[in-house]
Amino acid sequence: MMMAYRYADSAIMVKDSAFIRKSGLILARAQQKTDIEHHKLEVEQLEHQKNIQTLQRNSLFFIVVLLIIVSVLLINRQRLLKKQKLYAEAQQQQAVIELANAQQQLNTFITSIREKNELVERLTTEMHQLQNVLDKDAMDYRHQTVNQLRQATILTNDQWKDFRYAFEKAYRYYFTPLQEKLPGLSAADIRFMALSKLKFNAREMAASLGISPNSIRMSLHRLRKKYNLADEESLEVIVESI
Repeated sequence: MMMAYRYADSAIMVKDSAFIRKSGLILARAQQKTDIEHHKLEVEQLEHQKNIQTLQRNSLFFIVVLLIIVSVLLINRQRLLKKQKLYAEAQQQQAVIELANAQQQLNTFITSIREKNELVERLTTEMHQLQNVLDKDAMDYRHQTVNQLRQATILTNDQWKDFRYAFEKAYRYYFTPLQEKLPGLSAADIRFMALSKLKFNAREMAASLGISPNSIRMSLHRLRKKYNLADEESLEVIVESI
């Protein structure tokens, strides 16, 4: 009987010992699993932190590069604007110089024509006054001189080209709108209108174009009739408006 109890106690002890070992093994495995999961979580956190740091570093690098690019673009933009400004100022200065030169050429032309006309008129008046005093040779010489001066006041084709070049520099976009307002103008009409713009009187225009003052008046009448202009003032208004 006693032996039976002893064997029973031993069996219980063995069973308890096995249970304890098994429980310890389960706990050890659970702890190991917990440790592994904890380690895995730490690794994931470290990896996530590393990724964040990498992203921050890349973002910072991108921002720095972007700032450098923007700075370079702004500097180049400023240089380009400065260059364009200097070029525009140079062009404007050149235009001012060309305009001044053109005005000077026109003024020289006008002065020359008027001085020659005045000289022709003075010599013509003197010839009329002295025709009964001077001999034939002297009168012929004066007639020849006056005729030469009259020829010198007439615009040749080459002189007209030079004159038109200077005129278009001084009065830009004059001939095009003129021909739009008065379509069908002849070359002679254009010369007439250009001289009108410079305020040449009929006598000065006649001398420059090599025709008589009466021809100038006829040309003016023809233009008024052609374009249905009421009076002389209408043509002057058109000339001055361009």
